[in-house]
Amino acid sequence: MSERKVGETFGQVFEKAEGRIIIAMFASNVHRIQMVADAAVRHKRHLCLLGRSMLSVAKVSMLLGYLNIPEGLLVDVDSLDRYRDDELVVLTTGSQGEPMSGLSRMAFSEHKKLEIRPKDIVLVVALMLVSVGLVLLYVFFLKDFIAEHNIKLL
Repeated sequence: MSERKVGETFGQVFEKAEGRIIIAMFASNVHRIQMVADAAVRHKRHLCLLGRSMLSVAKVSMLLGYLNIPEGLLVDVDSLDRYRDDELVVLTTGSQGEPMSGLSRMAFSEHKKLEIRPKDIVLVVALMLVSVGLVLLYVFFLKDFIAEHNIKLL
């Protein structure tokens, strides 16, 4: 899938989302982090970066000028309760099914600060380099939890 198509998909998801949007992807993909930030601005949502690698990559990328995140867009995970669900995007790791990733810990109610809940949309953004079988296994593993909690997985 081209980066242009990924951007269009982000736009469609943001347009239709009624609750929080939780996006799992590689922390090292700075271009896609920028795409998420741009979509958050366009759709008047705040962005929460979750996980050490996501936070450190974003911080360094902003310092070096590779990532442009407007003032006031970023919110800390501890302040999420101050916003309505339809005002939030959470960007985390876990697109490859890593058991200790932010997405996995959220999905299994093991994250200290955030759980996936009904009306959330979970978007797993994986690279084609990764085995499709691994991603499908991950989705299959989470599907019972997701179905039980009425969560949309894209």
